Amino acid sequence: MIKKITLVAAIVLFAIVANAQIKFKGIGGGAAIGTRAAYKIPNVVTGFGIHAFGLAGVTEKIDIEVGFDYFFSSKIIGDGQVLMKKTLTTLNCYGRYNFTDGNAVVYGLAGLNIVLASVTNVPASELGLSIGAGIDYKLSDSFGLNGQVGYTYSDSFLLDLLVDSNASSSGQVFAHVGVAYFF
Repeated sequence: MIKKITLVAAIVLFAIVANAQIKFKGIGGGAAIGTRAAYKIPNVVTGFGIHAFGLAGVTEKIDIEVGFDYFFSSKIIGDGQVLMKKTLTTLNCYGRYNFTDGNAVVYGLAGLNIVLASVTNVPASELGLSIGAGIDYKLSDSFGLNGQVGYTYSDSFLLDLLVDSNASSSGQVFAHVGVAYFF
């Protein structure tokens, strides 16, 4: 089912891009938080990392955001040694629909991402679907603040085992907070 949804989304995205004049609008970066980016052990339930993105306008109301999240490694240490080390990286492509304009642009987002995970050097990857919302707040014509929250769903049993052996869902809640430079 997820492959069919991915194919339809890719065709729609291609059709929009093929018929549009793309205008690069900005770049940005900041902090990332993810609920699946760390081991679910006491005091370590959320992973922290960095987020970078580029933004292009397709129409007046529709933008495309391409981003990258790198979550810092989490480790389980015992007897002075690293017993397990977990890393998580995501490559994101979101369509954004802008509900407002002006200094505060509120938007909804939906898109695809590739989740790359590794636990003790055993790699896995998965295609995911994301949905969320965010805001760009312009402090000047070229500088602003950005924040977004969302949920990513992927349905990989192998990735669930690698990322969290006690997983009860196949998704991650994420949040990004940072700054943006607008062209």
